[in-house]
Amino acid sequence: MKRIFVVMAVLAAAALIGAGIAMAGISNTKHNLSNSATPTRTFYSTATATGTSEICVFCHTPHNASGTQPLWNRTVNNLGFTVYGTTLAGTTASATVSSGTLLCFSCHDGVTALNTLSNYPGSSTSVTMNNNQTLLTGFAVLGKDLRNDHPVGIVYNEGRASLKTITNIATGQTTVRVLTASTLSGQNAVSQVECSSCHDPHLDTNPSFLRVSNASSALCIACHNK
Repeated sequence: MKRIFVVMAVLAAAALIGAGIAMAGISNTKHNLSNSATPTRTFYSTATATGTSEICVFCHTPHNASGTQPLWNRTVNNLGFTVYGTTLAGTTASATVSSGTLLCFSCHDGVTALNTLSNYPGSSTSVTMNNNQTLLTGFAVLGKDLRNDHPVGIVYNEGRASLKTITNIATGQTTVRVLTASTLSGQNAVSQVECSSCHDPHLDTNPSFLRVSNASSALCIACHNK
């Protein structure tokens, strides 16, 4: 019995450590919109809240989520987007924006207020932003015309568009992801290229939350034979 308690205590401690690492990962990035942001955070933007120190609430909520996974706390609007055609260099493109990529555009469309949440922190019904800056500005605004950005919603077909072979076959994975400069995860002709293929919103070890450093175009050639 004592051994069981010890094991449970170790597992609980590991869970807390994992949660702490995740929090530490995002707390000093530009995705921390709370008033707990460190002074260096203002280098990125003044778009921080004045009334809450909660970090995760600007994207996630444990209760009363908007219905879009993962426990999304923001309004997701799929209207008004202009996407690529139905084919691109032999790959198949979706005529609509996928639900996963729409999560990113619930801030990066430049028209959805940063402090518009489905479930506000504590018992509050609103969040006030510093300098009343409720929208993203500058290069972070991608807008809804996606024709001048890297394609999203494109099925990853090896050999087409000079695409490399996926090296980590993940059955059922709907989004291809760059794991390292030489390892891709997903399923050929099934998984799609989305924002999260190249970006990890919780970790900015590399600029722009890139999953892999793009020094010498390493991120680009992780997928493309160039």
